[in-house]
Amino acid sequence: MNYQMKFQEMETGSAFITKKQDFFKYIPSIQQIIFTSCLILITNFTFSQSIPKKPSPARFVNDYAKILSEEDIQKLEEKLYHYQDTSTVQIVIVTVESLLNRDIKDLTNDWASQWKIGQKGNDNGLLILVALKEKQIRFEVGYGLEAFLTDSECLNIIKKDMFPAFKNKSYALAFHLALKSIFTQLQNAEFEVVETNQDTVSITQWLLYILIPIVLVVLLGFVIYKRISN
Repeated sequence: MNYQMKFQEMETGSAFITKKQDFFKYIPSIQQIIFTSCLILITNFTFSQSIPKKPSPARFVNDYAKILSEEDIQKLEEKLYHYQDTSTVQIVIVTVESLLNRDIKDLTNDWASQWKIGQKGNDNGLLILVALKEKQIRFEVGYGLEAFLTDSECLNIIKKDMFPAFKNKSYALAFHLALKSIFTQLQNAEFEVVETNQDTVSITQWLLYILIPIVLVVLLGFVIYKRISN
């Protein structure tokens, strides 16, 4: 809708001013715009902050919940480094104190995507995420591994290898037992070495930082248009 043409159609200056004032009544107040913008920014910030920036250099064991000793971390790092070196499969362990009200399925999916776990061409990554407060464990399996590590097999590993050890607070043992079972399941998986592009922006990042502001502008324009029309 061309507001400039509407203003030009007014015959008198006073009528022009009145119409112009009426027009501004349809626009949401500056407080509303600021509040909406802040709400969106806070939401984006909260979701982005729930997933820490990928360490550089990258680590296989990321113990944010502080449940492993330095010795435990070192042993797991060496095991996972050697496994990736011989199989190209990348397995990353992450522990967090809390999910921060997020669904663990969504969190693991976003985490694996943002950290780009596994090779891009093979999608052969596995993220093991443990939420201490909620007592939840989830495996995020790359598409390239799903034929060898099914949902039922993942659940079986969690129940038989991890839960019993976790109940006794033997956290390192839980991971070692789980990895042993995972290695067995993946022993027939073969992948080619594929170079990955670490600068590729994830879909989640595009949605958060580009599409949401665009949608906000479109919705704001639609609201103004509807109010003018009425």
